[in-house]
Amino acid sequence: MSKYLIIIFVLFSATYGLSQITTRREWDSAKEKYKIIVQNDYPTHRVIRLTFDYIKGNCRNGNKSFEKTVRPGESTLTTITAINGMRKSRPEFRYKLVSYTGRNDKKPNLDFPYLIPIKPGKQTEINKHSYLGQKYGNFDPPKDWYSLTLKTTSGDTIYAARQGVVGNVKDNQISEDQKEVHYQRSKNSVTIQHKDGTTARYELFVNNGIFPEVGDFVYAGDPIGIIGGEYYDSGSHLNFSVYYYNYYPKTSDGKDTGEYYSNAYVPVNFHSVDGVLKFEHCHTVIESVHDESIITSEMSKKQKKKWKKRNGK
Repeated sequence: MSKYLIIIFVLFSATYGLSQITTRREWDSAKEKYKIIVQNDYPTHRVIRLTFDYIKGNCRNGNKSFEKTVRPGESTLTTITAINGMRKSRPEFRYKLVSYTGRNDKKPNLDFPYLIPIKPGKQTEINKHSYLGQKYGNFDPPKDWYSLTLKTTSGDTIYAARQGVVGNVKDNQISEDQKEVHYQRSKNSVTIQHKDGTTARYELFVNNGIFPEVGDFVYAGDPIGIIGGEYYDSGSHLNFSVYYYNYYPKTSDGKDTGEYYSNAYVPVNFHSVDGVLKFEHCHTVIESVHDESIITSEMSKKQKKKWKKRNGK
C-alpha cells in the first residue's frame, strides 16, 4: 500500500473563476496518524467548519466539530491519531466541511477610521440601510446590522476605504434595458478583506467599471471603480458595508429558524473633515478627506516605501 492515501473530498462552487477549497487525507506511516490537508485557492483567508459524521478507532485533539482559519495555499487542518493499543489499525472517519470568508484567529478592529470612499473634497449624503431580509424573509437582522448608502453622481470614482486583498469581483450584472428599481439581487461589486479579517463590500459599479482583479492588493485611497446606480429610483449611490466572520443562528421573531448567519457587521467609523464619525441618522452630509496618516496607518515599512514612491512622496 502507498505511504499516502490521498482523497479529494470537497469542492466548493466558486464566487469567481475556478476558486475552490479542496481537502485530502495523508497517512504518515512513521507517526501512525492521518493529516487532513486543505488547499485554499481563494486569495483571502477562509474559516473552515469541519464536522466528523463518522469517526472510529482514534483520538483527536479537539471536538467532533471545529473551526479553523486557513491562509491561501496549502496547510494542515488537523491530525487523526489511532488509540493506544490499536496502532496497527488505521482510524476510520468521514467528514464534511464548509468554508466562509473571514478569520476567527483575529479580533476585528471595530474602531478603525475608514476613509470615505469618494473623491477627497467631495461632499456626500450618507444614509443607513434597513435589513431587506426582515422585510422580505421575516428574518431578524444579523448581529450589529450596519450598512450604508453614499450618494454619488454616476461616473464618480470610488476609492478603497481601507487597504486589503480583493477577494471577489462581480461585473457585468446590469441589464442594458434596466428600468428604475428599488432593489436588485445582482449587483456589480467588489469585496476587500482587511488584515483583521473584516471584509468591506462596495456595490453598484457600472459594467466593466471595476479596476482591480481578484487577488490584487489595494491601498486605502486607491481607486477601485466607477459608480453607476443611476437606474435606482433613489439615484446613483454606493452601497457600503463591513462585516466579519461570526457563526450564529438565524431567528425570526426571536425564534431559531434552523438556518445560520456567518457574518456580524461593523458600525463603521468614517474619517472626515469633521473628524471620525459614526452615522446613526439618515441624511448626514459630510466632506471626504483622505488623510495620509490614515492611509499609511496599517502599512509595513516596505509597503509605505512603495506607496510613497508610487505617489511621488
